[in-house]
Amino acid sequence: KASSSSDSKYTALYAGTSANDSAILWEDGALRFYNTTERMRIQSGGGISFNGDTAAANALDDYEEGYWTPAFSINSGSVTYTYQNGIYTKIGRQVTLNFWIQVTGLSTPSGQLNLNLPFTMNSQASRPSSVFRTHNWSGVTGIIGGWVIESTATARIVTLNDGTVTDTNGTSLAAPCELSGTLTYMT
Repeated sequence: KASSSSDSKYTALYAGTSANDSAILWEDGALRFYNTTERMRIQSGGGISFNGDTAAANALDDYEEGYWTPAFSINSGSVTYTYQNGIYTKIGRQVTLNFWIQVTGLSTPSGQLNLNLPFTMNSQASRPSSVFRTHNWSGVTGIIGGWVIESTATARIVTLNDGTVTDTNGTSLAAPCELSGTLTYMT
């Protein structure tokens, strides 16, 4: 059985034998979904909250999928690419990205090697890091990884070797070479 009711404060649609079964309620600019208790709310200021939570800070208010063009940054020299593929999903403040870069040309690259990211990391977040897949890098004896630099849209590329972490220099790039991976961080 379905029924509805309305007054100046709210409008409700009920499904079941009573108002306590299931309901969709529009009240004070917020849309609420009930099944004996509130399960989900579309907040009047934007965002979705769950299980009776009314705090705007806890509302899921952003979802985005997209593409970005991953590229290396170095202190000097230049890099040319065959492929620069990057995809991301941003849910609330969390960004998860996947990327693949294939380098085909180099002009005397040197200095700290970094990777651009699609969003700036939060200054209060911990230092998220990941190990990446590499192919045909020059003089690298360890594992290539990266960590996001706080308050930037940059991942520092590092080499992990026998428990030691060192910055990776642009001279480690070869033509051709590849870097791919997955990284998750907070904005």
